[in-house]
Amino acid sequence: MVVQLDGVGNADGRPGTGGEIVVGYHDAVVVLTLVGEHDLATANQLIAAITHYASRGRPVVVVLSEVEFIDSAIVTALFNGERQMLAYGRRLVIQNNTDSSVARLLEISRLQTKLVCTHSFRNAVRLAAERRTVLTTG
Repeated sequence: MVVQLDGVGNADGRPGTGGEIVVGYHDAVVVLTLVGEHDLATANQLIAAITHYASRGRPVVVVLSEVEFIDSAIVTALFNGERQMLAYGRRLVIQNNTDSSVARLLEISRLQTKLVCTHSFRNAVRLAAERRTVLTTG
């Protein structure tokens, strides 16, 4: 399933940057892969997707390795998504490569120290499948 977000407008009426949230599944874990550029125009769709699966008790991994750009609205959406997951007894797991275009923003926002983040997709799936995952990186 692909949630196409092209043409979504920004809050100020400008056309959105576009992007996709590709929904997949791996070992009963929901994998939300962000592709392209994501900002305020796509933040609500991201939190809605996380909330949807959290409310159904599904483990969720958000993959950022295919992202060209994210801004603080997406970082905020990820923190909000973590709160939703915790309410249902799980942790949101973020997978991102160390050499990705968003690695510096994740470092500045301290997202990597506040959420469960890993560079390995396999590790992300394993961590997401666990209930109340401990905070870890690597």
